[in-house]
Amino acid sequence: MDAQEFDPNVCYEAVQSRDARFDGRFFVAVLTTGVYCRVSCRSRTPRRENVRFFPNGAAARSAGFRPCRRCHPELLDPGAPPTAAVVPEAMGEVATARQEPGDPVGVEGLARRLGWSPRHLQRLLASEAGLSPHDLLGFLRLHYAHRALRHQSSLTRVADDAGYPSLRALQGAVRRVYGISPGALRSRLQAGGDAGRFGPPLALELPFAGPFAARELIRFLAVRAVPGLEAGDPEGGWYRRALRLEHGLGRFTITVPAALPTHVLPVMVEVEAVSDLPALVRVLRNLCDLDADTSAIARTLARDPRLAAAVQAAPGLRVPGEVDGVEMAVRAVLGQQISVEAARTHTARLVDLYGTRISGADDSVRVLFPTAQALAHAGPDLPGMALPASRKRTLHGLAQALCDGTLPPLRRGADPDRVGTALERLYGVGPWTRAYIAMRALGDPDAFLAGDLAVRQGYRLLYGREASTRELEQLSESWRPFRAYATLHLWHALGPKTGAGRPSLTPKPTREVSLS
Repeated sequence: MDAQEFDPNVCYEAVQSRDARFDGRFFVAVLTTGVYCRVSCRSRTPRRENVRFFPNGAAARSAGFRPCRRCHPELLDPGAPPTAAVVPEAMGEVATARQEPGDPVGVEGLARRLGWSPRHLQRLLASEAGLSPHDLLGFLRLHYAHRALRHQSSLTRVADDAGYPSLRALQGAVRRVYGISPGALRSRLQAGGDAGRFGPPLALELPFAGPFAARELIRFLAVRAVPGLEAGDPEGGWYRRALRLEHGLGRFTITVPAALPTHVLPVMVEVEAVSDLPALVRVLRNLCDLDADTSAIARTLARDPRLAAAVQAAPGLRVPGEVDGVEMAVRAVLGQQISVEAARTHTARLVDLYGTRISGADDSVRVLFPTAQALAHAGPDLPGMALPASRKRTLHGLAQALCDGTLPPLRRGADPDRVGTALERLYGVGPWTRAYIAMRALGDPDAFLAGDLAVRQGYRLLYGREASTRELEQLSESWRPFRAYATLHLWHALGPKTGAGRPSLTPKPTREVSLS
């Protein structure tokens, strides 16, 4: 979505939601102050008659507006240095500032080292991951000790290097987490197995705003979970998997209790490298759509009375994201024209043939999704996959485009128009696949699957009449800029096993494998 594509009233809806996913896609200028801002600026929302919208920062500056000093929209200009962050990632800052080995610094000393007050450090960590500085420091010490125990014979030396004040403190920390002594943990680690692959577990409470139908989101993920790649229980409310991060592997388990704590989602995480902890938190926030303000989204969708009733019946539905854009694109192609169950079966076969085994992993999560390079190297025939030749051609073309840079990186916040244009050039990628990738891999809040069979069935159930793909496109104008959430509510009207892998059967040009 950009300021030229939609009318100003739709842009203003995005401004009222302060949704960061619109940052950079257009800018808002305030006539009374002479500044222009990101959509997500936390300053007081200006009145509708006092704002103008611009497609980029240069256009706003040419019109006489200066950058906001609070949200720094100029950092979104092309070529702006990526290191100029507006809000620091406190977890990463702490992990970097606490130098290892042998760093016994406490919370106050750490805050001074970072140039923050202890209270500010506490606020940042709480807003990022529901952590206290004390908890994070304890995790960093234990993570270092966990790694050192595999190679170090002296427990006293491990305690000193990890920053514990005494051997007794190390013993207490290990027993609290593992229920055994440091010596017993050392024996287990040196014997190999799952305990040595990842560091100690860390309990997070990820904050979010607005209602959150957490059980529905976990059910969506668990119903589609591929054995070995993921594990989950749609009714039990938990989901688990491992993934690649920049410096090693990460693993997480989301468990939704019957009564979800107020505005926090409990997650247990493990990482090989502590430097990957902030990236894993970002993955989790994207996967669970935790940065969306569902209250603001509900106000927009409530302009349609029939959809308002669906929103009221299922408040807090969020768009499930992804852990990796390549995986989501491949799974979208595998899901063309078939049911959720069939797509899950094909994905399991692909993972078994071309995925990467995790050494020492447990039985429930033991493999990583194939890389684009692995799929491209397999060749256009994808040996072992029982798929139509045209589908194999699409998968191979997608993998090659990702490897050679023809297709931009599929990540959260990427320009949906640019990615969609590149996808459109690929054989067998139709409107349904492009929209599904935009919705889940790119996090586009306005992506809409007008040709999806389940969307059309949900519309018929809620509105009591049929609608063609073209009619749904026109009707969806009132749901902008949050049509992805309207899609979720139309899916939800049909039950938990609808959505992904259920494209429309409307015929399209013969070059497309997907009949969406």
